[in-house]
Amino acid sequence: MRKINLESYKIQVKSFNSEKQVVEEVEQVYDVKTSCVDILLHPDLNLGGSELLISHKLAEKINECNDDKILLEENEYQRLKTAVEVLRGFSKKDVEFVDRILNAKEDIDVKEDN
Repeated sequence: MRKINLESYKIQVKSFNSEKQVVEEVEQVYDVKTSCVDILLHPDLNLGGSELLISHKLAEKINECNDDKILLEENEYQRLKTAVEVLRGFSKKDVEFVDRILNAKEDIDVKEDN
């Protein structure tokens, strides 16, 4: 099992004028949960029907989580990790998000019933 930190975090976003000069820098909230859902269902993944349904089920699980962290089974984690690795176009604001996914630690405290 892998533990994913779903807690939102703050990022600095610059706005520019028509001459591409920085006008202001504002703080915004980066919604990790929404980002997980978005990448799992992103059109650039070219998901087929059955793959879409599997990803949608995982997206719903993440979206419905009421905690700041979620435990994912290894196959669920691999699906989320693959989406992060396949998609292109991430930027500086996504660094922490990508790090949380790609470097998620295994939760060794989870006990499985046999």
